[in-house]
Amino acid sequence: MTLLIELANLTDVAALTVLYRSIYGDDYPIEYGANPTLMANSIANPETCLWLVMRDTKSSQLVGSCVFSLDKKNKIGKVGGVAVSQHYQGQRIATRLIAEGTKQLLELQNELNSIYTTTRTLSVSSQLMFQNNQYLPLGIFPNAHKISNYETVTLFAKYKEGVLQQRCFFSEIPGCLKPIMKVVNQYTGKKIHRQPLQSEISSRLLSEAESQYRQNVNKGKEVNFEYIEAKDFVNNRFNEVIIDKDKAAFFPFHEPNLLISCVNLGLEIYAYFSPKDHYCVIVTSNIDLKTLNFHVKSILTELKSRGVHYIECLLSIDRYQDIEYLYQCNFLPSAVYPAMRSVNQQTMDYVIMTKTMEPLNFSEMNIIKAFRPYIDQYTNLWINMHIKSIGVSDDY
Repeated sequence: MTLLIELANLTDVAALTVLYRSIYGDDYPIEYGANPTLMANSIANPETCLWLVMRDTKSSQLVGSCVFSLDKKNKIGKVGGVAVSQHYQGQRIATRLIAEGTKQLLELQNELNSIYTTTRTLSVSSQLMFQNNQYLPLGIFPNAHKISNYETVTLFAKYKEGVLQQRCFFSEIPGCLKPIMKVVNQYTGKKIHRQPLQSEISSRLLSEAESQYRQNVNKGKEVNFEYIEAKDFVNNRFNEVIIDKDKAAFFPFHEPNLLISCVNLGLEIYAYFSPKDHYCVIVTSNIDLKTLNFHVKSILTELKSRGVHYIECLLSIDRYQDIEYLYQCNFLPSAVYPAMRSVNQQTMDYVIMTKTMEPLNFSEMNIIKAFRPYIDQYTNLWINMHIKSIGVSDDY
């Protein structure tokens, strides 16, 4: 038996569909294997996808698959859709596919700065595949996806040589980030001392919209939020309103399909929502997050009633006020992506602030020991926020 790694081709779509369904069934929220059109389009477009398969040359059977989604503009890739036929497991097929794709993209083609992935925690097998390929552990996403139960997933990333040495240095960061940054820097090494970027990434958009929002709030205008789930409409509106997307809307591989709007206040928030697993990310808004003030609570309450059980926001670590504001709204830093974005020969760290609407339960989670410090810092912050902050009266 000889196993050979090849590029997937259009004639593989049917076999890939069978492979993914045999591994994941119908419950796992993954489009690969469930959407033949998406599969064919991805395979046919090498600018946005590197799709590798493993074949048994003796039987010509397709026995493994691994998909690398590419955002060459932002020099970032994402690994997903790793699957191996049950009859061929235990032969390091997944590890070899990940290694080959990573080598091609970070060493040979030299068009990406980093590649990331998220792994499940039902077992450590998927985590070991990436650890064995020298991917760095960068955090967790508690209760991020509802599959059979709410599952926590992990974050890994690997970098092109020299990228981590270009990280911007900030002498001060928000206090809530200090525990997780200490953990991250143990894995990535110390930062090189550099001057921070001149607000090229962190500068926000449409100061006129923010000013108008403040005026409308101060005038006591009626607050009536609308929630629009219409992918094409939301995308068109997003392209009309968010003029400078390079500065205002950085969330690779996520396109908004949900618009939260309040016409009277002039507010528009763009999000991506996956109803199948109750996962949501805030892509951007036409005003700074901190400007929302007390309206966030009502927005979160309504989102939960609409099926959102987990929310995350991605922010560069120089956005101090927005990070602190989200922390005040009970979002916690659960992962950091160092050197995620490149601007002017420097790279910026990003933090993922997350909020779960469901009770935390790590009892059935299985992780490699590299993720234990992330669990510890997250639970410590959670306890301080939700337990130690309880008001106790001494009068009774």
